[in-house]
Amino acid sequence: MRIYATPPRDIQSGYKCVAVTVMSKIVNMDQPLINHAVCLKAPLALVGEALRKQVPGIRIQGNPTSPGGDHQAFMGVVALPDIQATYINYGQAVQVQSRHYDHYSMLWIEKGRAVVCQEAFDRITYDKLHFLQPDSPLEIFYAEDTPHLAIRLTRKSGRQEILDRIFRDTKPQSSPVLRDGIIRACRQFLEHQRHVISHKESLNGLQQLREQLYNLFQSSLEGRPITLPEISPLDPRIRKVANFLRQEPRWEYNANLLCEMAGMSLRGLYYAFERALGSTPYRYHRAQKLIRVRAALLADHNQRHPIAWHATNEGFYHLSRFAAQYRSLFGELPSETLQGMRQLQYPLSLSALGNGLTQNEEE
Repeated sequence: MRIYATPPRDIQSGYKCVAVTVMSKIVNMDQPLINHAVCLKAPLALVGEALRKQVPGIRIQGNPTSPGGDHQAFMGVVALPDIQATYINYGQAVQVQSRHYDHYSMLWIEKGRAVVCQEAFDRITYDKLHFLQPDSPLEIFYAEDTPHLAIRLTRKSGRQEILDRIFRDTKPQSSPVLRDGIIRACRQFLEHQRHVISHKESLNGLQQLREQLYNLFQSSLEGRPITLPEISPLDPRIRKVANFLRQEPRWEYNANLLCEMAGMSLRGLYYAFERALGSTPYRYHRAQKLIRVRAALLADHNQRHPIAWHATNEGFYHLSRFAAQYRSLFGELPSETLQGMRQLQYPLSLSALGNGLTQNEEE
């Protein structure tokens, strides 16, 4: 049974837009979970293949003639055995059909608009935060430019009773304080992920999100006051320097210029960076160069250039050292990044997916 045969009018309108020129920039370096990008500037079908590894049978249909074209989708995934965070922006209006098995999920719409249809509740919701139960058929209509974060919590995590009570026995959608706490925790997580420069630190951020969520759940179940996660704003001077380092490719590192930009002494800048981001400005600069290499590898869908070409293009000439630094930041070698892309692309060569529809070949 399907609740909607066609999208609501305001969402459906995104399907009828005329195509425009694709942006020339490879990647927005301020993209959340860019360190864990799986697909970048990718066709919708490629994102569908990546999502099917998480949710078998998921189907995504969009319109490649919508603004931005069919090569604008982004997907980043960071995971631990009992929690997984997936950040997606399809880059166009899409319809998603899926069924979540053996896990609970929360869907936070960071911006834009989405319509969520769940048969389990026989309802349609337009909220920014959605609680998705396992074994529940689901249909979602995303408007264009609707980035969202999906948090998946495994039922076999040892805290299944808490999840069962929160998602089944209570009505979390009706608790404004709990909802606000979850959204704040998600915002804090994404802000942390924007600046991490090691894979270990990134996983630590996901662990922190997991503990925050369960603390919020437990407080709600026990009727205790819910303590909202605090979001500490980044020092504007450090943010200015960090934004510059992210957005200026091929810039030769110059500490004095950064000091002038921040209006701080060299010692003050280094200490401030360490306190705010756990890094020196130079290590942060190097991490942004590594991120640009990864972005280039992922965006090179036809793999026209070898890894060494992309590395030297960003100034990495000692390739074995580059590979070690790459693995420290992303948790995998550059060759493993390309291998993952090949595994996603292989099914696409077997089927015609020009209309942006992904389907389970076994069905």
